[in-house]
Amino acid sequence: MAEGLSFSKLPRQKLIEKITRGPAPTLTPWGKWSDEFRFFISECLQREPSKRPSARQLLSHPFIGEIRGERGVQKNIAQQLHRGMKH
Repeated sequence: MAEGLSFSKLPRQKLIEKITRGPAPTLTPWGKWSDEFRFFISECLQREPSKRPSARQLLSHPFIGEIRGERGVQKNIAQQLHRGMKH
């Protein structure tokens, strides 16, 4: 979603195949993204659940600290992560 279209336009079977067998999406190595954002995204997209950080760990990530001063962003992210933890 940060770059280009997500997989949401794919038929369900293709979507499942792409997620389970394809490589994790990555950001382009050049451009507008900070190193902290790139690392945050790569951590979120770890295929192996045991290697993926918890929501609490993600909230203490340097990228979140970097945007902390931007009004409402951290609160919004926290709410989304909390909502995701319930599912």
